[in-house]
Amino acid sequence: MPTVVTLLAIRAGLRDARAGEPAFLWGIITNPAERRKRLLAGWKDITRIFIVAIVLDTVYQVMVLRAFYVVQALIVAVACAIVPYVLFRGSTTLLARALSGKQAAPTNSKPAAETTESTEERTQ
Repeated sequence: MPTVVTLLAIRAGLRDARAGEPAFLWGIITNPAERRKRLLAGWKDITRIFIVAIVLDTVYQVMVLRAFYVVQALIVAVACAIVPYVLFRGSTTLLARALSGKQAAPTNSKPAAETTESTEERTQ
C-alpha cells in the first residue's frame, strides 16, 4: 500500500515541478490562497488508498484481535497513506526541480501597500 501511495506522490510531485509549484507541504503552509486547492488535489489522489487502508486494518483487527478499534484504524490509515504521500510528493518536487534547474513560482506574500510603494519608487 505505501508503494502505491509513493508512486502517486512521485507522479504528483513531478507534475508540481513541471508547473513550477512549491513543494506540497511547503505550499500548504506558506500560501493560504492555494491551501484549499492543494489539499483537495492531494486528497483526491489518496482517497481510495486511504479507504483501502481502513478496510484492510479493519479485517486484520477483526481476524486477529477479535475486536475493532476505530482510532487504531485511523492511525494505521494515516501512517500508510497520508504520511508517505506528503513526504514523497514534496521531496520529488524538490528533486525534480533541482535536476531540471527550474525555480518555484514566487508567491505574492507582500502586502499590497509595499508592492504599490516599490512600483512608485521604480517609476521615479
